[in-house]
Amino acid sequence: GPILAGGDLQTNEGTVAGAIGSGRKAAWHIHRLLTGEDLFPAETVESVPLESIRFSAFNRVPRRDARLRHPGERLLDFEEVRLGLEERPRHAEALEESRRCFSCGSCTQCDICRANCPEAVLARRGDEYSFNYDYCKGCGLCQFECPRGVIVMEQL
Repeated sequence: GPILAGGDLQTNEGTVAGAIGSGRKAAWHIHRLLTGEDLFPAETVESVPLESIRFSAFNRVPRRDARLRHPGERLLDFEEVRLGLEERPRHAEALEESRRCFSCGSCTQCDICRANCPEAVLARRGDEYSFNYDYCKGCGLCQFECPRGVIVMEQL
């Protein structure tokens, strides 16, 4: 039969997110192999190229160092060495760490695109944006200024 691998064994990314994603895909393959049912998502999300993220728009926040058990304690057992982030108060460290996320490819309604459009062709109603293409000159400032790479201009 087939040999299936997942996590770092397959991707060698060395990240938890990569290992989890790879493990999930391996589980989908195993399920399909055993049952014939395809669990793969019908729609895949396109990754935003690194060049599309405007890092200068974000404040640099250093990564929190993981808390480690004291070396003397580690010699006595096989418990986890990395203790993770503080859990109190109210997971404050984890929340702070999550704010480092750039939300690549996801609009966060920062309105930088609207502020930089010289023709004011972008309108916002709630969380939705619309372009008035009758007045848009195609200058591309909205795309260039979008810090998360959400706006993509294509030639028709």
